[in-house]
Amino acid sequence: MSQQEVAERLEVTQGAVSLWVARAREGGDEALKSRPRSGRPPGLSPDLVPRVLAALEEGTGPRWVWL
Repeated sequence: MSQQEVAERLEVTQGAVSLWVARAREGGDEALKSRPRSGRPPGLSPDLVPRVLAALEEGTGPRWVWL
């Protein structure tokens, strides 16, 4: 699944998905965990992280499942 397809399904920008992919490649699953921040809460809840990772992996993991 392309980053654009993931972005459309999660209703976020492709840029956000690109950042998640870069973080995951750099630091693995731990890099995707939420960190305390000021300001607006993140748009991706922690329970969706495993689904995003599965959706981005090519040929592995389950097909995308809507909540």
